[in-house]
Amino acid sequence: MPAEVDILMPVYNAERYLESAVRSILDQTFRDFRLIVVNDGSTDRSLDVLERLASADRRIHLISRPNTGYVVALNEMLALATAPLVARMDADDLALPHRLARQVAFMHANPEVVLLGCQYEIIDGRNRRLFAPRRHTDDGPLQAEALGGVTPVVHPCAMFRLDAARAAGGYDPAAEYAEDLDLWLKLGEMGRIANLPEVLMLYREHDNSVSSQNRELQLTRMRQVCEQAWTRRRIEGRFLLTDHWRPGPSAGERSWFFASRGALSWGMGRWRTPVEYALKALRERPVSRPAWKLLLAALVLPRSHPAPNPLRKHD
Repeated sequence: MPAEVDILMPVYNAERYLESAVRSILDQTFRDFRLIVVNDGSTDRSLDVLERLASADRRIHLISRPNTGYVVALNEMLALATAPLVARMDADDLALPHRLARQVAFMHANPEVVLLGCQYEIIDGRNRRLFAPRRHTDDGPLQAEALGGVTPVVHPCAMFRLDAARAAGGYDPAAEYAEDLDLWLKLGEMGRIANLPEVLMLYREHDNSVSSQNRELQLTRMRQVCEQAWTRRRIEGRFLLTDHWRPGPSAGERSWFFASRGALSWGMGRWRTPVEYALKALRERPVSRPAWKLLLAALVLPRSHPAPNPLRKHD
């Protein structure tokens, strides 16, 4: 008998965080799931970790083969899914214990919803909580975000209905780097989109996120899938995402990235985090005024003091 939820997790060279990510799923309070994992040609010890975990828990369905890429792996797992509900999970994030229970209950209570996300907190490579973006919860604002190029549901937070995803054609390889936004736009044409108001995921952001080599291509693809959606819906849309959330590899942009993360982490309860991120920013660009401002504020101001003013991208 099929499980109630199939969880799709592609893995490529994720050894460092993989076991904790998998265990965060295995330890869910909701138990009726299957975790479908594709080891996409990893060259580190990811397969060893997965084989050990799979031997101890029959809910893990493990496939290992040569590298084919992210979108191919996602569609391969989607083709194997048999559960009415499909959830996504990345190999370096952490699901909080009630994630599946909360999402399954909401999907049962709201059959018109085809795609569901949740709130999340950004963590770094040392599991420090940096900040918690607040995402819209209702269909109207989320549909508007999607049509403007803003991904309404963060991919590893997603749960969607299998029949709707298959009717939409799954993940389109031609939309690579924007394949999730493309699918969300298509699902939004079949039903409603929602985000739960509760933080249920810890979403990991790596330092190497700042050197996103494909960021310009990603922006182009996001605009393309929005334009296709405008055509399908016969509307005159407007692409709102004019800048990338990940800066490029230049020292100035990397410095801004670290300083902004440090400033956003101000209210998360660890005073040393803003200091460390300010120092990272200064190593990239020693003359960065926002980084010096953050460092001095973190060293001098009490924790009860309001956070520093939002950092400008260009100083």
